[in-house]
Amino acid sequence: IDVVSHFLWGSLGPESPEFSGAERDAGRAALLDYYAYTDALIGRLLARFSDDDLVLVVSDHGFERPERPMPYLTGNHGSRDAEFGVVFARGPGIAAGALAPERTLSVNDVTPTVLAWWGLPVARDMDGRVAPFLRASPAAPIETDDDGTIERATAAESGSEEAILERLRTLGYIDTR
Repeated sequence: IDVVSHFLWGSLGPESPEFSGAERDAGRAALLDYYAYTDALIGRLLARFSDDDLVLVVSDHGFERPERPMPYLTGNHGSRDAEFGVVFARGPGIAAGALAPERTLSVNDVTPTVLAWWGLPVARDMDGRVAPFLRASPAAPIETDDDGTIERATAAESGSEEAILERLRTLGYIDTR
């Protein structure tokens, strides 16, 4: 959804300089069809889980029109308004139709929420908190789960770094100003 939205988000507006009328209609149809396709894939995934499983579908940001022209891109997520993504949750301890207050969740809340759902302690020094829609009895919090050890793989160039960096620049994730 992320890549498709970067390229076709502008087709959702009534007027966009990037698209003619026919292109806008085709782009809008393609984007909405892709969202429907993704929704169907999520439905197939959900069918593989039981009602006793916790399923979270999360995004790290929303979309909006870019603040500055970007080559080939019509959707961006650079401002505070696009900072918030979506979270869909299903499973025990989550009331059907439960809503979190608008703009209260962060990607940092995913891990504490999953830990609480499993009944495991959430460390006080973790970024994030348990999602308010989860009705669970989490274990007593602990001070930290950080033992200070970070295992890192040995750095090795793959030969594709420049192509990856250029793709990230094109999508607007790396600012070249």
